[in-house]
Amino acid sequence: MQIWSNSYSYPLNIENLTSIQDQIVENICFVLGGYYGCIIKDNSKSTRQSASNINSFDAAFWNYYFHMNYSKETYMKTREALERAVESDPNYATGLAMLAELYVLAQSLGYPTVKEPLKVALELTQKALRIDPQCQHANHEYGWLQVYLQNKDEAIKGLEYALSLNPTSVSLMGGIGFNLACAGEYKRAEVLLTKSFDLNPHCPWWFYFGFFLVHFHKKNYKKALEYANKIEPVDVFLDPLTKASAKGQLGMIADAQDHIRLLNESFSEKVKYLYPTLDAFLLDKPLIKDIIEGAKKAGLHTA
Repeated sequence: MQIWSNSYSYPLNIENLTSIQDQIVENICFVLGGYYGCIIKDNSKSTRQSASNINSFDAAFWNYYFHMNYSKETYMKTREALERAVESDPNYATGLAMLAELYVLAQSLGYPTVKEPLKVALELTQKALRIDPQCQHANHEYGWLQVYLQNKDEAIKGLEYALSLNPTSVSLMGGIGFNLACAGEYKRAEVLLTKSFDLNPHCPWWFYFGFFLVHFHKKNYKKALEYANKIEPVDVFLDPLTKASAKGQLGMIADAQDHIRLLNESFSEKVKYLYPTLDAFLLDKPLIKDIIEGAKKAGLHTA
């Protein structure tokens, strides 16, 4: 079945023929291939009905599925698949890095995780890098963990190095753009996120959260709300929080009440410890206060 098409129009002459071919091939690879490309996105939809049997899926595919379909259930299945994969192949560097990322994300999202997830994640990532120093996932995860460790300079260095390993990877470009937004490097983050999205709009919801952070930092709350609204409902507190906070800052108090209700009913623990929760992965402390202030204006009661 046909899942994608596009038309290309260029002035054609003998001098630019090869260049045109290269541009078209590159664009098709960006859109169809890659971690968030059209092909794997379509496969994810078509196989969703059988997703309850983890033995029928590759661990890396489960990791993709989780990033596009955040939920506690999907997280648990992804975690089990990755833990089995690295148990059967202890030298699976990419799997070790993916599992490291999963443990740390679980802590931030309130999902079940291992004891001392940050420490365990760092150990897994370092092991992955010893096995394969050029592993893109492992280098990316190392940079992301430095954000959690509050090491901004080391985070930027690690993330930029991960991107240098494969600068044409659109999914990596967007992922690192998001990480840099969390690190407070908004200008660079916006460039990478925009380029990634322009080349391939099939992206996980947290790319939009990266854009939200960029525009909230600029105090362009209208634009921040625009990107918050692009986040499809996911089982993550950041979904209602971004919408509530932007609407609070814009004075749209009545419109924010459904988001406030959802935060109180489904994410009460996150609301209770909202600042430390955001502080774990956002290095811009004034931005955190601004986000919480917007949510409070909308009616959220938090410490």
